[in-house]
Amino acid sequence: MVTLPQNSNSLKAPVVVSGIPIPDTRNPVVTQISSFQAGTPLNKVSEFIKMMEEATGFSCRSEPKGLSYSPFATSYVFSTHEVIEDFIKCGVPATIGEMNEIAYEIDELLFPEDKDMLKALRLTMQTGSPILFREGDEPVPVNNVFSIRQIAFQPRGKPNFVDNSLVHLVGITAIEVGRSLTEEGISSLFRFENGIWSAVYSVPVPEIAMVKWSWDLQGASLIELSR
Repeated sequence: MVTLPQNSNSLKAPVVVSGIPIPDTRNPVVTQISSFQAGTPLNKVSEFIKMMEEATGFSCRSEPKGLSYSPFATSYVFSTHEVIEDFIKCGVPATIGEMNEIAYEIDELLFPEDKDMLKALRLTMQTGSPILFREGDEPVPVNNVFSIRQIAFQPRGKPNFVDNSLVHLVGITAIEVGRSLTEEGISSLFRFENGIWSAVYSVPVPEIAMVKWSWDLQGASLIELSR
């Protein structure tokens, strides 16, 4: 596990609050907007720009910001959203929504196992609202919003096991996180979800309340949540 330093917040970007990746399923993800410090874009952002140029036929100057002390998926979506805005300013005849459709296809090529999660983050970035999202369904607004900071990151291997009961349990947990309105209820759900993360991906179970694993690019980020 890589432990990451802490720092102040400054830029608003989408982050995954709940949801666990299970191969070949479309389980729901809970996302929201939080604040993070500016940083350097991920290397994959350069690949995204090249693929966007190929898809649109436009070559546009874009120097997006990245984020520090955020989940990598959060930084990637924040940076590539800035790229999309730069391409529209450059003259690409498309709306943000239409450009996001192109971005979804690029995301699937760069991060095939995380494409549904990235789509949820892009929708949250576009609307600025917390949502419960499952591919194929309309986003559902949720009320829970937290301040979030990343503590650590761990690469994600193949799940230890997958069956229908696990898929159902993961989905129900995310839905309940989106519904829960009490601090006690949400904390209990986070502890429960951490247990599923540990069973499926062998990550350590956090011992601190309101610290949980969050679905990230090819891995999981350990995040702390507060009101």
